[in-house]
Amino acid sequence: MSRTTSALILLVGLWGAVFLPALLRGHTFPARDVGATHIPWRAEAQRQLATGHVPLWNPLANGGRPLLANPNAQAGYPLTLLLLAMDPERFLALSLAFHHLFFVLGCFALARRAGAGGGAAAVAAAAVGFSGFPLSATLLPNLQASLAWGPWALATALPGDDRSRWVRRALLGGACLGLSFLGGEPVTAALVALTWAVVAIWSHPRRAPLGLALAGAAAVGVAAPVLLPLLTVYRDTARAALPGAPGALAADALAPRRWIELFLPHVLGDFHAATAPAFWAAPSFPWLRYFPALFVGVLPVLLAWRAGFSSRTAPWWAVAGAGTAGAVLGGVVPGAEDLAVPHVRYAIKLLVWTGLALPPLVALGWERLTAESQRSLRRHGVAAAAAVAPMILLAAFPESLTRPLLARIYPASAKALAQVPPGSLSNRLVLDTTALALPLAVLSLAPGAPLAVAAAAGAGGVLATWGLLVGEPASRWASPPPLAEGLSPGTRLVALAPAAEPVATEDGPLAHYQAMRAALVPNYPNRWGLGTVLERGPDGLESARHELLAAAVSTLPTELRARVAAALGAQVAITPEEPIDAGGERIAGVWRRRLPAAPEAYLAERLLFAQGALATAATLGAAPFRPGWDAVLEGDGGVQDLAPGQLAELPGAPHRRTFRVQAPEGALLVLQQSHMRCWRADIDGKRTSIVTVNGAMMGVWVPKGEHRVRLAIDPTPYRLGLVGPILVLLALGLTRRGGAWRGRGAPSGDAERNSPATPPAR
Repeated sequence: MSRTTSALILLVGLWGAVFLPALLRGHTFPARDVGATHIPWRAEAQRQLATGHVPLWNPLANGGRPLLANPNAQAGYPLTLLLLAMDPERFLALSLAFHHLFFVLGCFALARRAGAGGGAAAVAAAAVGFSGFPLSATLLPNLQASLAWGPWALATALPGDDRSRWVRRALLGGACLGLSFLGGEPVTAALVALTWAVVAIWSHPRRAPLGLALAGAAAVGVAAPVLLPLLTVYRDTARAALPGAPGALAADALAPRRWIELFLPHVLGDFHAATAPAFWAAPSFPWLRYFPALFVGVLPVLLAWRAGFSSRTAPWWAVAGAGTAGAVLGGVVPGAEDLAVPHVRYAIKLLVWTGLALPPLVALGWERLTAESQRSLRRHGVAAAAAVAPMILLAAFPESLTRPLLARIYPASAKALAQVPPGSLSNRLVLDTTALALPLAVLSLAPGAPLAVAAAAGAGGVLATWGLLVGEPASRWASPPPLAEGLSPGTRLVALAPAAEPVATEDGPLAHYQAMRAALVPNYPNRWGLGTVLERGPDGLESARHELLAAAVSTLPTELRARVAAALGAQVAITPEEPIDAGGERIAGVWRRRLPAAPEAYLAERLLFAQGALATAATLGAAPFRPGWDAVLEGDGGVQDLAPGQLAELPGAPHRRTFRVQAPEGALLVLQQSHMRCWRADIDGKRTSIVTVNGAMMGVWVPKGEHRVRLAIDPTPYRLGLVGPILVLLALGLTRRGGAWRGRGAPSGDAERNSPATPPAR
């Protein structure tokens, strides 16, 4: 068996040890974005496809929002379409597991393409693939999917065996970039694309212009089914229309207070905790950690340093340096916490560059290191292990040594630190020290055994991120919480309680998410076909009008917020305190009550006017406002009465609504779905305009008489988008030639792959 085959078996085995136990038991991984957004979005896409409708629009989330045009929802991602029959919980678990394996194998392929042998590539793939960054991405499925295509894209930017196949490699690279976009995280896809450009220009300076053009065209073509519709709705989204929040860039950056996590990820507290004492450093971290685990370890740093700087490593050092510096600057630049950069948040995302550059550097560093004598290798291993030795003292003396040292480093968190039992500090330090020392110990004992070092590096990464990947029986998570029981699909609600008592009361890492899910905090209700209004977020691609209205309503008392929600069609309110009218029932520690809701579609009989979101919110919540009869328009006009009419809706898709209207004297048709310019309206087949009603919803003026009114999302961008992937496939077919890619430049493969590559010249 060749070393390459053995290395691949080892990597798959490491992956299987992490994911297969949970998958075989039928578990899902519902922490963070998985349970809050991706499972609900997936469920809604499945419901629409089951009824024969293309999932263009999610009518349940946030008063209605794009579905297929939202890359974060992954509704247009090929893997989503391949697994339509699988329930959302199991699909997400399998998707997370698959993309992690795909990333690990991509790191291996990238290291091989960079010129490393199978053993060196295995060390790089294990050390990088099982580090904190990619494992933390399992909490963010769209980012993980986009990241997973990164190393495969970069492998196409490097020189291959046959220079005449550069055109095909550029097209393949662009296709990988397009799939990275479809994976759901445009920022990550853009970072991958910039890395591809840097490596391609460095590796093929003469062919770079053609390569960039081909790759760019292929990327746009593959991404077109989602990219073109996104461009039509983007200007109406919160991210495009509203100014960036101050401090969004520095909200999670690689600030000095986070550097300890690169080597001791557990010492500050649990990954899924946000408050003391479970995460005792909370006072020093006044924000949500976008990446809970940043573990890198000593071995990858040592090997990257040994790779040196040469023409072979220069592009990788440039990318890694830019990523690390950018992530750090957000946390050290004075005033960064007050800086508002449009469309940009979380500087720590720039570590995508660092993560993509590490596999070639680590692999080439290993080959340079193993080219030395066995004695020299052991010396490096012993020296690195000696650097880890002081951690043992910290674990042995948590009360007299560790706690005072941490209190000095994090003075704002000293009070919370005092609540952490000494045993907890010791156990965390033992776990982190073991994760650091294991690959170094194997390097010292078996310096010429790359697969043993790779196994130790992967195991060390798993130990360092222990507790990050949390499973839950998929059937249990799929069962609706008590607050959702008895509510029929299509019921719309407003969730005003931040948490409720979960069914499972055990105090575990999922307790925080279970409490939010139990309160039906958005977007959890969409999983069971329940709609929401007046929610905030979650990804910036919601309607800007609805976001502004929700922000204005959040300043009102609970009772008025419930009244506004009823005016927008919410039939149920979930509140932390008992309603003033003593109605409703207490469930899971909070209150659920029915609201006198306006129907989703109605003909207004009275018009009220207001200027701005705050005035609109006050008008909707005022006692005289009658849900289902009244409507609020922007402007000054007092109060205007309209003659009643008759309205009937005809069957159709959520993105194509048709009504029969009988208006004796003209009428205003109100459809309580978010007003975005992707919608078109026509009356009896003639185009008409849409007006904003009730602060964020759609309205159409209907003339006197009986008419057929249709509101539908413009299908043109979606139809044009389907042409892109077809053209890319045709281009790839035309450039296809015989022969398979062999990795690095070896005529036969195995013999040369098993020998070390020539060390890079300094």
